[in-house]
Amino acid sequence: MRFLLPVLLLGAGCSQGVSAPSLPVSAATTQTSLSIEGMTCASCETSIKIALSKLDGVSEVTVDYDTKSATVQHDPNLTSAQTLADSVTGLGYTTTVTDGAAEAPTNDAGDGVGL
Repeated sequence: MRFLLPVLLLGAGCSQGVSAPSLPVSAATTQTSLSIEGMTCASCETSIKIALSKLDGVSEVTVDYDTKSATVQHDPNLTSAQTLADSVTGLGYTTTVTDGAAEAPTNDAGDGVGL
């Protein structure tokens, strides 16, 4: 998890510093689940966790080698679910976003309403 600290800017001849806009203390987070194919050992789990943890807005990452999946808590305003998947895909794994909404059963009309 990365923290950004406000920067104090001092201009020549200024007697007062100007601080950068402050970030909200608690940003809204969402949970995204990923299905990851191609993990061959526990080291893969570690590599994926490190890569996801470096993304902006990510607050928690759990990667499970046995289930070939990852769960990520993140601020969707800073990092999208697709960005998470692309990050893992960039490491050489086949990655699919498997959020609950994506896996919800649909009726025969295909309108997304659960059965």
